[in-house]
Amino acid sequence: MRSGNNVKNFDKLDLLKIFKGVKYDYCIIKCPENFPDYNINSDVDIWVYNIDAFIENVTILVKDYLQNGWYFEIVKLTDTHVQMDFKKEKNNNVLDIKLDMYSSLPEYKRTNIKDSFFVYVMENSTINKIGVRVPDNISECLIRYIEFIEWYDIRADKIKHADFILAHIGDLERNKFFDRLYYFTKPYYEQKQTRYEIQPIEKQSLFKRIFRKKNG
Repeated sequence: MRSGNNVKNFDKLDLLKIFKGVKYDYCIIKCPENFPDYNINSDVDIWVYNIDAFIENVTILVKDYLQNGWYFEIVKLTDTHVQMDFKKEKNNNVLDIKLDMYSSLPEYKRTNIKDSFFVYVMENSTINKIGVRVPDNISECLIRYIEFIEWYDIRADKIKHADFILAHIGDLERNKFFDRLYYFTKPYYEQKQTRYEIQPIEKQSLFKRIFRKKNG
């Protein structure tokens, strides 16, 4: 969707206004530390029950931007994974910010997690200190754990998720973290001869060693 005019004073999307104004259930996953500020060509991961309704609502909330040199493109990757790419005509149509929306669990290749985890995260989400909806602390750490396991030997930057968990899970919450991990993680019944053959129990043991290292 495009608009016709380029004017100043619309340098970045007001993400805080957008997410405070959204009327449909959503949850920002792995909310960046600098949110609602953002880096150009970055993304915000969002879990939402109804992607179409969410996009329609956001479109209304960014009407002023669409009238001042901004536009967005919808990229449908699957029925449950859709991206809303915001761009500015004056910036040669380079991606400014991506809203990366899921209406079910993302596909994880190394963690066999129950589908019910999506609903659990949504129904137990909370409003953070700046007024946007995010997972509760243990669910946020569990999501970051899954991301860490998925990418730790492929993308070195994913160590940030392990650092986040160690900083946000104290001694009193550690057992709750592993209880929730055991509850929502299903065992693999087939041994796969691929790089994804690490079993859940081994992953959990790996992360327990990280916790022990922290306290050692």
